[in-house]
Amino acid sequence: MTASVTPSDTIYKTVTWSSSNLSLATVSSTGVVTTLTAGTVVITATAYGGITATHSIVISTTVNSYTVTSTKTTGFSVSPLGAQTVTEGSSLTFTFTATTGYALQYAILDGIRVSPDFSNTSTATYSLSDIITDHSVTASVYVVVPTSISISGTSSVYVGSYVQLTATVLPSNALNKTVTWSVDNSSVATVSSAGLVTGIAAGTAVITATTSNGLTTTKSVVVSPV
Repeated sequence: MTASVTPSDTIYKTVTWSSSNLSLATVSSTGVVTTLTAGTVVITATAYGGITATHSIVISTTVNSYTVTSTKTTGFSVSPLGAQTVTEGSSLTFTFTATTGYALQYAILDGIRVSPDFSNTSTATYSLSDIITDHSVTASVYVVVPTSISISGTSSVYVGSYVQLTATVLPSNALNKTVTWSVDNSSVATVSSAGLVTGIAAGTAVITATTSNGLTTTKSVVVSPV
């Protein structure tokens, strides 16, 4: 507790603290109150000349408890999961982990978006402190989509031979990394659903790889006669 002595320029600012019932609470020389059992106690601050000020404190032995419930949806897990019972004034930390193909955006407390955001991470924590009511906690995620695609592999093949092309889709944690292969001239070369190019006749064929969200990249393959 803190006592203010006026006027502010007085030289007599020393305060003596006392408790009306030492079996209920004690008070130190600096005003720190230690409660011992339930009841009502009056703390008195006495200044120079016998001037006093009092403050009543009701001490309760009942400790309230509250429920904090976390939920998960598609795209992430949370720990601890479900209803957690905590005592009044407690703290609780939740750890969110995005599943492959998803990224965390932000926590949601009692249906309201919480700042700061999770910065699109795969793992994040959210903490509640000084809990004095029931709460619900969850998170928002988004689907990670491809942002680029490239093709690697040999750019030449003989008629009747094969060459394997490989498509790399980024980011590596994109949810759908499916690639569709196509060729501009199937009389020169064909390409399988796995990127295997077969030389059919002499010439040049352009092979295209397309991601699930429509990104494309191409590679020219020269087909030479045997």
